[in-house]
Amino acid sequence: MQRIVPVLKVIDIDQSKLFYLDNLGFKLDWQWQDDKTTEAFFLQISCDDVRLYLSNSDEYPGSGCVYWYVPDVDAVYAGLLNKGLAVDALPHNKAWGNREMQVSDPDGNRLRICTSI
Repeated sequence: MQRIVPVLKVIDIDQSKLFYLDNLGFKLDWQWQDDKTTEAFFLQISCDDVRLYLSNSDEYPGSGCVYWYVPDVDAVYAGLLNKGLAVDALPHNKAWGNREMQVSDPDGNRLRICTSI
């Protein structure tokens, strides 16, 4: 099996864990922390078959955007509202056949949560 796993640059590991694990329902698969400096980290999170790497390394500059396909974007939206999470774009239909919404993590990485329509 082949797979692509995007790396998203994050700064604060605790804020990132709160956002992805507590708010979006991802789980922590593994985490590496540099023994020499407690500041460097690289970790993998997953939700079903979706995997993301999060790192504070300067090797991954800037912010990213990930399209995350789910069975029901409206149900995800309702769940995020119940948790009080800010949403950048409400669920809406797009001309290319997606119903999608957008949230941003604390570091400005965008997650476009989509359902094919």
